[in-house]
Amino acid sequence: MVQRTKIANITFLLLILCLAAFIAYSPAADNLSAQGKVLKGEELTKEQFKALPDSAVIEFKGQQKTKGQIIAEVEQKRKQTLAKMKNVSKSQFEVTRAKFLQEQKAKIEAANAKAKADFERLKANSAKYAAIKQEALQLFNKSKTATPAEQEQIEKRANELLQQLKQMGY
Repeated sequence: MVQRTKIANITFLLLILCLAAFIAYSPAADNLSAQGKVLKGEELTKEQFKALPDSAVIEFKGQQKTKGQIIAEVEQKRKQTLAKMKNVSKSQFEVTRAKFLQEQKAKIEAANAKAKADFERLKANSAKYAAIKQEALQLFNKSKTATPAEQEQIEKRANELLQQLKQMGY
């Protein structure tokens, strides 16, 4: 029983020593213990920076500032940026919006004009197509009873109709 208590005490003591050694050698602890010296900002991680007290002196881009000063400058710049964003007037937004809508309207009108032109072309082609189709049917019916000389004329006219269809895009 006494030996178990001694083993438990020794284990507990070793655990405390390991924990103390871990804390003593962690990078954040190194920076925290370095309050008296200037720290290089380029070498600090985010976590190390957060762990530093506000009075820690940090050198960054050749300037030495405390963590508190750096945080205050960043906060001031953030507030200035927010103020600038709020100062963007509603009229600027409306001008940009109107310009955008005008450009969209112009694009739509151009697309509509093209579609109307295509429709008119197709409508005109449709009438031509119907006439060609009608003539082709007449030629076909005529060819059933045509003489060899008439057959030759029918073939010639059929080829002309075929060329017209090809020109129309069929």
